[in-house]
Amino acid sequence: MIDITQFSEQQLIDLNKKIVTQLKFLQQNRTQKSMLQFNIGEAVTFDYEGEIRFGILTKFNQKSVTVITDDQTKWTIHPSFLKKVKREEKDVTPQKKVITVKASTSSSKPVSRNSPCPCGSGKKYKRCCV
Repeated sequence: MIDITQFSEQQLIDLNKKIVTQLKFLQQNRTQKSMLQFNIGEAVTFDYEGEIRFGILTKFNQKSVTVITDDQTKWTIHPSFLKKVKREEKDVTPQKKVITVKASTSSSKPVSRNSPCPCGSGKKYKRCCV
């Protein structure tokens, strides 16, 4: 055990900086270890306010991961809150969306690549229906 009563103020400040640095390093290691349990595209589940959410892991961030849930909501979550989905727990095959596009009339102006897609998806035309 270290007797800190004999340390000067500057020595205590230096010691504190070293302790904080070491704690941050240990936290990063724990986060990295929990991230390594998962792969991009893997089906995961997490609890939000007592409700189990299912989704697909889409991105590793510095301290968290990004998950897209079944309702297409984007969540940024610490990986310690995630669990892998068991195959029998839920069918995680992506569902195909059917989008009905209204036929355009000759009176409507042409859609530019950067404008919202007329199908109603909310994406840019160049990323959706081109």
